[in-house]
Amino acid sequence: MAEEVKRTINVSRTSLETLDVKGENTKMLSLMNVVIKQRDAKQEIKRRDMKHKNKQEVKNEKQEHQQQQPQTQSLVDSVFRPRPEAFKGETPIVAVDCEMVEVDRCSDALARVSIVNYNGQVLYDHYVRPESRITNFRTWVSGVHPHHMKDAKPFKLAKQECHKLLKGKIIVGHALTGDFRVLELDEAFVAKEKVRDTSKYRKYQNDHGQAQSLKVLTEKFLLRKIQSGSHCSVTDARAALALYRISEQEWENQVKQKSYTNVKRIVHQDIGKMATFFGRKGTKM
Repeated sequence: MAEEVKRTINVSRTSLETLDVKGENTKMLSLMNVVIKQRDAKQEIKRRDMKHKNKQEVKNEKQEHQQQQPQTQSLVDSVFRPRPEAFKGETPIVAVDCEMVEVDRCSDALARVSIVNYNGQVLYDHYVRPESRITNFRTWVSGVHPHHMKDAKPFKLAKQECHKLLKGKIIVGHALTGDFRVLELDEAFVAKEKVRDTSKYRKYQNDHGQAQSLKVLTEKFLLRKIQSGSHCSVTDARAALALYRISEQEWENQVKQKSYTNVKRIVHQDIGKMATFFGRKGTKM
């Protein structure tokens, strides 16, 4: 009888311990659920705040764009459709664009070149006959047809005339490396501080610092569509010019700042060299 009572007591104790463990687990689960709910609530509040902030930023950008739009649009229109009274001669700032064809089945060659002045007035626009045999006109992009070669200028003459027009100028364009290559313009002819390449300007690059196409930039910043079919070098030159002009002040300030920084660096280097030189000279004496 005593043994049975003892066993009953032990069983009761075990049951109570089990119940205590289950109770603790239940409490832990309840506490975890509360913590998770609080965390989710905080994340939801944060998400809503961020969404509201983004909406407000977009709204502010839109309002700012709308405020600037009339003046900017007027400038853009004047570049794409220059007024009759706008100055037609050479200006210190010009824009250039080239159309290319394929020669010898692998290389690019100049087939059309257009240069416009600061007002968008055409200074030069000619088809160019390459020195090598054309193997692909790439008409769907270049807009150049075989019949354009009939009255085209020989490459050497076009090159000479373009070099004369571009010498000493600030040159605006998009992805100018290719244009300079087919025009045979080297670094000795075009100083870096004279180049305004819209593909390399940070404001006109994507979030990863990569270049965007002229077509994309024109639609985004100028609210115009270009290159719907084949390209037109006059239109493309004007598009690059308009992109430069709507950011001209900011762009030129950055160029000046960079130039000033470079001058300071060079001066410091020269002072260091002079100090080293005179230090050595003093030691020898």
